[in-house]
Amino acid sequence: MSIDPRTRRWLAAVTAASLVVCGCYGYVAPQRGASLVGREAQLLLSDSGAVVLTPVIGPSAESITGRIVTDSASSYVVSLSSVRRRGGEETMWRGERVAISRAL
Repeated sequence: MSIDPRTRRWLAAVTAASLVVCGCYGYVAPQRGASLVGREAQLLLSDSGAVVLTPVIGPSAESITGRIVTDSASSYVVSLSSVRRRGGEETMWRGERVAISRAL
């Protein structure tokens, strides 16, 4: 069985493009004292933090993802892109800003 050279090139291009588009992402803990402003971050919430934030981001939140807008000694302001719930459901956000206490 022979594959046409044009088909082979097309398959190679599609495969390469899919590898580039998929990319690899990981989250790492920041260095102490490093500013997070402008960086994409995922913040894991404690159970009590999820309860405190329920009126703002909804019930049963496990983590939030977004860009850090401000970073102070007591809190972060995050431009949210998503909220992941305890059951695995993810809710997309459109950059709404939410203040999150560092203690949560």
